[in-house]
Amino acid sequence: MSSKRSILQVQNLSKHFGGLKAVDNVSFNLDEGDILGLLGPNGAGKTTCFNVISGIYKPTSGSILFCNRRTEGMPPHEMARLGTGRTFQIVKPFSDMSVLDNIITALGMKNYPSLARSSMPWNTSHFRNTGMEILEQVGLSDMAVKKAGTLPLGDLRRLEIGRALALKPSLLLLDESFSGLRHEKIARMEELIISLAQRGFLYYL
Repeated sequence: MSSKRSILQVQNLSKHFGGLKAVDNVSFNLDEGDILGLLGPNGAGKTTCFNVISGIYKPTSGSILFCNRRTEGMPPHEMARLGTGRTFQIVKPFSDMSVLDNIITALGMKNYPSLARSSMPWNTSHFRNTGMEILEQVGLSDMAVKKAGTLPLGDLRRLEIGRALALKPSLLLLDESFSGLRHEKIARMEELIISLAQRGFLYYL
């Protein structure tokens, strides 16, 4: 019997848009340390499934148990605070901000719901040091001062993962993080994901 902790249990999950069944009766389990892939052609409903799990869409039916808590229908910011991080197919950083400041902005996520806490200083040595540690993890520490909008696609996808890691997630949803990358960039991304998973992060690709 596996001694690993259950992170995510999806049971009979469906999302319908009128007569379109974008996600239809999907079930799977994800345990601590697992890397699980969701495969299918364009239009198969992979991103919609991500959107339901992360709270962007409410499911038509089915249940989601995240770290032993029912979460279906919970809004995205609540899911983020519970420990769900995600990336998106189309990467949209704060283009005029530095790579490091993009990470620091994500580090402040837990402060945003409180007006008093959101006004606290963010550009502190603690946040900057933590941000640099995350950039080191994703291989972007040498680009910390560059504007995010100047990065090539492969590095933008690494930055997107870094911003998700800033939420200190138990579960990380990676939506087509390999899309559009050359072979050598894909190999480096695979190494990054495996190394992070071995350090305790969970991935659903």
